[in-house]
Amino acid sequence: MTPGPVAWVARCPDCALERSRLDDPAANGPIVAGWSESAVDAHSRLRRANAGRSLDAMARFAPPPGRRLLDVGCGAGWFLDIARERGLETFGIEPDPGVAEAARANGHDVTAGLFPRPDAPARSADIVSFNDVLAHLPDPLSALCEAHRLLAPGGTLILTLPDRRGAFYRMAGALLGLGLKGPYERLWQRGYESPHLWYFSPGSLEACVRAAGFEPLRHAGLPSVALAGLWGRLAIRGDLGWPARAGLFATLAAAHPVIRYGAPSDIMLLLSRKR
Repeated sequence: MTPGPVAWVARCPDCALERSRLDDPAANGPIVAGWSESAVDAHSRLRRANAGRSLDAMARFAPPPGRRLLDVGCGAGWFLDIARERGLETFGIEPDPGVAEAARANGHDVTAGLFPRPDAPARSADIVSFNDVLAHLPDPLSALCEAHRLLAPGGTLILTLPDRRGAFYRMAGALLGLGLKGPYERLWQRGYESPHLWYFSPGSLEACVRAAGFEPLRHAGLPSVALAGLWGRLAIRGDLGWPARAGLFATLAAAHPVIRYGAPSDIMLLLSRKR
C-alpha cells in the first residue's frame, strides 16, 4: 500500500484497493453524525428498493440451491423484510444489540454479535448477504471465508458495497484536490460511529471473493440516491445546518437524472457462487 490523497487513506498501486485508518479514533475524529428516526426511515426506502433489485438479480443469474438466507449486519431487517416477502427462510446477525432487538420485534430471527463469531452456533445457509457491510469490516477476507464455511455447496454470496469508480467518489476526489475535503470525508463516513474502512474496485473485490473460495458470477450497479426520502436522509449528518442541507438537496435533485441514468454507479452488486 502507498499513501493516498489524505493521511488516513492508503492505496494499492496495483489493484486500486483503498484502506482507511478510520477504525483508529484519532483518525476518525469526534463523532458528529447522528441518526434520527426520519433519517433512518428515509435511508431504508432506498435500501429496500435495492434489496429487491439484488434478489431479482440473484434469481436470474445466481439461483441458490435452497431458500435459507443469512444477512450479515442486518440492521433493523430491511433486507430480511424483502427476502421474507419472497418466500425465503431468513435469519440475521447484527452487532448493535438495540438494533438487533428492533429486528426481532419485527418478527425476524436475529442474533446480536459480530461476524465472524467463533462462539456462535453454526447454522448453514444457501445464501449469505452483506449489504453495505463488507466495507466496514477490519478483515473482510476472514468474514468471506466464514460465509464460505456456512454456505451449502453451490451457495450464493450477495455483496453490495461502495464502488470507488462511482460518480460521487470521483467528484469528491476532484473537490479534495481543490481543497474541499467535506464530500470526500462524507463518502468515507469520517466522523460516523462505523466509518468505511475499504473502498473496492470490481477487480479488487473479485480477487477477495476468489481468495475466499467463491466464483464471481455477475456485477451490476445499484442506485445510490433517490428523490423520495432524500431530505430526511440528509439529516443523518448531525452537523449539517439547514442552509447547507437545502443547498445539497437542490444540487442532488437537479443532478438526479444524470446520476441515476448516465453516471457510473456508486454502489456495486457482486453475485458469487461457492466453489
